[in-house]
Amino acid sequence: MNPKQETIAAYEAFPKDFDVEFERHMRLYNMGHVERFLCCVRGASILDLGAGPGNYAAEFADRGFDVLCGDLSPRMVEYCRRKGLAAEVLDIETFDLQRRFNGIWANAVLLHLPKTALPSVFERIAQHLVPGGVFACSVKEGEGEGLKDDPDYPGTRRFFSYYAEEEFRTLLMPRFAITAFERTPSRSGQTVFIKYLTHLRPT
Repeated sequence: MNPKQETIAAYEAFPKDFDVEFERHMRLYNMGHVERFLCCVRGASILDLGAGPGNYAAEFADRGFDVLCGDLSPRMVEYCRRKGLAAEVLDIETFDLQRRFNGIWANAVLLHLPKTALPSVFERIAQHLVPGGVFACSVKEGEGEGLKDDPDYPGTRRFFSYYAEEEFRTLLMPRFAITAFERTPSRSGQTVFIKYLTHLRPT
């Protein structure tokens, strides 16, 4: 399997475990990021890219937003639908939904892409936002990229890219104006998530 397929296979193998872990991490570490994002979204429509089992999308929907989940794992899409969420199998590198959203949320999904993919992915995200739309994302701080074993999910490997803060900021800046930045720990405490709240720049 190639790195993308191995990463999908890991999520397909442990969907319930990821659902529990993502919910825990959201409640412990990410509610501030959620609040800032939702306070800035002007309108009802949100696209959750790399939605996983729909933890964040369910939170958004509970607050009255019209949410579409997109994930490359069919089992994750199934989990979203079980929660009553609209969801599609979607590849963040190639998606074209022929519509624009007031906000796009991409929590801990860009870190599964090779670094060379980000400029075109950011352009694709920009094309799916209304003028002045809000884009929130997070990645892991560090150096390098590649497949990584995770003892919590035995027999699987996932692809990760790690970024210095200035490195990721530079990639964002051509299309997005950064309005908030935050660092929080990962589950293990060995790495740090760096989080950005941005607005689409005028063209």
